Amino acid sequence: MADLVTSGQIVLLVWGASPPPSNMENYVNELRTKTGADGFVQVENAEMLLQSKHDKSKFDAVLSGTISPEAGFQHSDEILAEILKTLKPNGQLFINDGKDRPLDKLKSTLTMTGYTTIQIKENSTSSDYQIKCQKPNFEVGKSNKLSFAKKTQNKDVVSIWTLSANDTNDENVAIIDSDALLDENDLKKPDLSGIITDCGTSKSGKRKACKGCSCGLKEELSGEAAPAVKSACGSCYLGDAFRCASCPYLGMPPFKSGEQITLSDRQLQPDVY
Repeated sequence: MADLVTSGQIVLLVWGASPPPSNMENYVNELRTKTGADGFVQVENAEMLLQSKHDKSKFDAVLSGTISPEAGFQHSDEILAEILKTLKPNGQLFINDGKDRPLDKLKSTLTMTGYTTIQIKENSTSSDYQIKCQKPNFEVGKSNKLSFAKKTQNKDVVSIWTLSANDTNDENVAIIDSDALLDENDLKKPDLSGIITDCGTSKSGKRKACKGCSCGLKEELSGEAAPAVKSACGSCYLGDAFRCASCPYLGMPPFKSGEQITLSDRQLQPDVY
């Protein structure tokens, strides 16, 4: 197993048997010879791994349960998560999990814990298997600022995110700059003088019909009878959803067929002055 490490690496060897396997000393010496003077090999029992609180991103490689088949043990979710924390980004884990757990379940557990590039190798001399996997090339909990997150002049205050056509380098993504679609006329404040109506109650409080009044207020104020309106479709009383584009009842509430339309003071009050 010494061929699993290279010169200069910091390696953690985890064993689960008690007492230690008989070949453990020779195994550790092989690892130290392989890592050389610039490397380091640390030995830890699986039961003490969670209590040792190793530093994050400390080891280049972790070998767990690989000393011999009898030293193999079933890795709990907590142990796998602790090993992942102690591995450096792109660090490798080699484990022998014994033969009691189904292989597909172990692979699923490793994936859910955060390991990638999971490779399986069955041992020819025994019924167990060795697994090689890797920690992703980033630290757990690491964050990275997006390129289009803009800041205001106050460096401590992050402004609302905006995304323009110049904020992406992807040639396959076509983003239209909405600001370029507007001209000077679009940015002008609209002139409401042309749409002001005095139908209903004016500011002075006097009721006054607008030019071209079609709601019946003109006839009501003059005492004339409102001309009878004949429906072309017969659905005017149902509401705007059923009325034609030229229907004289557009904008009026639904009513019962044949009844006289009456509008409340609120409905006669214009929205715009």
